[in-house]
Amino acid sequence: MQDNVLSIFLLTLLPVLFSSLANIIITGLEKPAIETSLYSVKALFEINVYAVMEMNNAFLPLLLASKGVIVNHGSMVRSLAHPFTAAYNASKAAVSQYSNTLRIELEPLGVRVVELVSGRVATGLITVPELSDGSVYKPLEPTLQARAREAGLLCYHKIYSSCDR
Repeated sequence: MQDNVLSIFLLTLLPVLFSSLANIIITGLEKPAIETSLYSVKALFEINVYAVMEMNNAFLPLLLASKGVIVNHGSMVRSLAHPFTAAYNASKAAVSQYSNTLRIELEPLGVRVVELVSGRVATGLITVPELSDGSVYKPLEPTLQARAREAGLLCYHKIYSSCDR
């Protein structure tokens, strides 16, 4: 019984921790796709994609025994591109396809797989991207600021306490 309680606790806690880490990483990734470092993209995929796969694999014996449900957190950007978040969009598309495949594979074994797809959520992830002086998008910076204001999440990178909500 203690093992089941611990497992349920971990299944509840781990996604929250991974989500928090992903929020930290994505904050620095709101950049044009062609100006995003692959190191940062790999770090994001480690949390948004590979950690989801590892957690599902780790808990699969319990899920099979209990005929449980896997809930993977997706996003509408999996199929609706959002500018300046290509890495995040791609990671959510990967989770979506992983969930679809897992659903087909685990259904005959009695385990359900659900992808929870969220839309715009006030997380503070949409901020004014920091564009380098050499960015080809530098002339569009005022438009990007207007986009962030429209989202209601304008936060300046240098002064986090100054958010226009």
